[in-house]
Amino acid sequence: MDPDTIEDDKAMPMIWDINAQPLKLFLELVTQWRAVARGGGFAPSRIFFLGIDYSAADAVIRHKGYDGPGLFEDMQVMEAAALEAFASEGLA
Repeated sequence: MDPDTIEDDKAMPMIWDINAQPLKLFLELVTQWRAVARGGGFAPSRIFFLGIDYSAADAVIRHKGYDGPGLFEDMQVMEAAALEAFASEGLA
């Protein structure tokens, strides 16, 4: 990220280089969350997120050529934080 091209430094979060690859992987897995629907009938249906599908994560890691120690574990840390945020909204 080139600081000279950012008009508002508060609009763009700074990502440390050590976190760039795990974050990119996490974002590529956005469609790989396991979820269940509950409710229906007279109650409105709601979606609850369970976590990332690890077999899909493994396929993405291999297919995209990700490499690096602790990459999967770093993704799990972000997954846990996301699940905590979902839970605070009643979505996990």
